[in-house]
Amino acid sequence: MLLIRHGFLSETLCGNLIAGLQQISETYTKADDYVRRYEHRTSICGIAIKRAGIEGVSDQISEIRQRATDALRQHYGLAGPTYIDFTLAAEMRVGDCLPPHADSESCNDDGVWTPNHTSYHYSAALLYLNNSGIDYEGGVLRFPAFEQEIIPQAGMLVGFMCDRNYQHEVTPIQHGRRYAITIWVTQDAEHAEYWD
Repeated sequence: MLLIRHGFLSETLCGNLIAGLQQISETYTKADDYVRRYEHRTSICGIAIKRAGIEGVSDQISEIRQRATDALRQHYGLAGPTYIDFTLAAEMRVGDCLPPHADSESCNDDGVWTPNHTSYHYSAALLYLNNSGIDYEGGVLRFPAFEQEIIPQAGMLVGFMCDRNYQHEVTPIQHGRRYAITIWVTQDAEHAEYWD
């Protein structure tokens, strides 16, 4: 069962986050891999957002991460300690998409599932910052096993587990730019995200 919460973030906060992400993307010059620019996507690690010192953004990211993790814990009844293992903001541009995948497992051509390079991902929270159908076209989140399609709306949180049962995809961006923040959670303390 998916976790879907509308209005998890305010529209004002979403606008501030987008402006902050754009500012970081345009001005970040360190060679530390915290900001990666690709042809159709820019990815910004959460720690870069925290360290940027942007009022209304950098001071909010820690609280946003914790609130999203708490929502996952409550919805899925996660027992025992949990840790945020990675925070990633993404600007997806025209032509970008994500093919069907699971976050902690890979499926080979014979249909055999095995742990992937992020097998420690236990659950994930997606936070949408703008609206599909208004700010961009495409970028719809699909869960084939549930026959569920989610049209992103600004402020919406979508949570799910990271195993093969929650295989998902994002349809191609056809127009505009899609902004979202993903927070992955683990139960393995060794993979807790560095946050200082």
